[in-house]
Amino acid sequence: MSSHTPARRVKRIAHKEFQTSYIANYLVGAVTVMLAAGFSLTILTLFYNEYGFSDLFWYLAALDGIILLGILLMLYWAALISSHRAAGPLYRFSRAMGQAAQGDLSQRLVLRKKDQLKDLAEEFNSMTQCLASRLNEIDCRIEELQAKAANSGASPELMDELKELRNNLHSSFRC
Repeated sequence: MSSHTPARRVKRIAHKEFQTSYIANYLVGAVTVMLAAGFSLTILTLFYNEYGFSDLFWYLAALDGIILLGILLMLYWAALISSHRAAGPLYRFSRAMGQAAQGDLSQRLVLRKKDQLKDLAEEFNSMTQCLASRLNEIDCRIEELQAKAANSGASPELMDELKELRNNLHSSFRC
């Protein structure tokens, strides 16, 4: 069994559908903040117009816009980072399951410290290790049957069948 060390990912969008919906939720929060800020700006406008401080309005409006843009960018970045902690492992799971489906049971999932789904990765690793162990038991049992068949003078057809069965097992799975 080989130990797979995680490579540093540079791909920020690892699972497009999941991350898009996750970011959309953050953006809904940002729009809510913007609406609240717009409401506060309206209140400020009314207050400053009524008391004669309209000269400060454009400075406050510009400051409000800059703050809102900053908040929007921070929300987007936070959504991207937090969604990547879940989408990255989902991407790895997808790859590892595809390889396991192709017969490679040597795959082990190793997630980063802050990644989500670590318990699921442990279960996946346990599953592939258990399957590999069972396949090794079957291989040993076939080998025993080949030895018994050879000692009992079994027919060449039976010996060929056992040999083919063992070869199929070895060619189908990598443990």
